[in-house]
Amino acid sequence: MISIRALVDKVSEIEEHNYDMVKKKNTILDIMSNISAVAQQTSAATQQVSASTEEQSASMETISSHTQELKALADKLHGIINEFKVN
Repeated sequence: MISIRALVDKVSEIEEHNYDMVKKKNTILDIMSNISAVAQQTSAATQQVSASTEEQSASMETISSHTQELKALADKLHGIINEFKVN
């Protein structure tokens, strides 16, 4: 037959294990919360990079268009100058 003292010791041991498990659970929850925060920050940064890339792409298209227009004007000017060359 189990003595009352042995039973009290077992209950105390169970309580200690339960306390340790709660501490570990809280630690894990804190870690998961930190991971979630980092993931959200990474997502926000990725969205910013994507937006910047789109802006740069639009700027490059504008530059390309202006470059083509400038080349057309240069070609036209070259043709006009050639008309005035003395042979």
